[in-house]
Amino acid sequence: MTAAYTVEDREAACLLLHELLHGAGFVTFTFGCNFSLCFGRMPRSVGGIGLPPEVRLELEAEWWFGERRGWEEKVLAMAPPGHVEPAEPVRAFELATLRWQEGAEIAQVGVEEGLLRLRFGNGRVLSALCHTEMGWGWSVQGSFGGASWSVVAEDDVLYAASPLEDVGAALRREG
Repeated sequence: MTAAYTVEDREAACLLLHELLHGAGFVTFTFGCNFSLCFGRMPRSVGGIGLPPEVRLELEAEWWFGERRGWEEKVLAMAPPGHVEPAEPVRAFELATLRWQEGAEIAQVGVEEGLLRLRFGNGRVLSALCHTEMGWGWSVQGSFGGASWSVVAEDDVLYAASPLEDVGAALRREG
């Protein structure tokens, strides 16, 4: 296993997040206590080390599709009456729908104003808060060839972990 270096560096984390997600296709999702979305792509490398061909986006914080107000209205209209977590079945429905739509690859990745935003090729936008009362809001992680890569949003701070001592510099050189 390659040693991992973790840095609290917003720019490096955003660059790594872009490398891990941009162009990746939505493959599947699972639900336990939170939603876990799987994305796949053709392998490539940074600094001579292979990036993972599959990454998982773990969503712990509040997240939605489209504009927040429209999302809240959709949840009210679609959620089963008396449901404890009314947004969960609507999220599952939206993810299942996205999975089978054309353009389910990520076209834009951004983190701003405390939100992760993923714009898909079909125009759909997934937004997730970068924080929760418990701390971390979301993480993207994957491994390949014994090397682990990840980006974690915790209390609006972004952390990048990679086998590269200075992942930000390596990404800027290759970008």
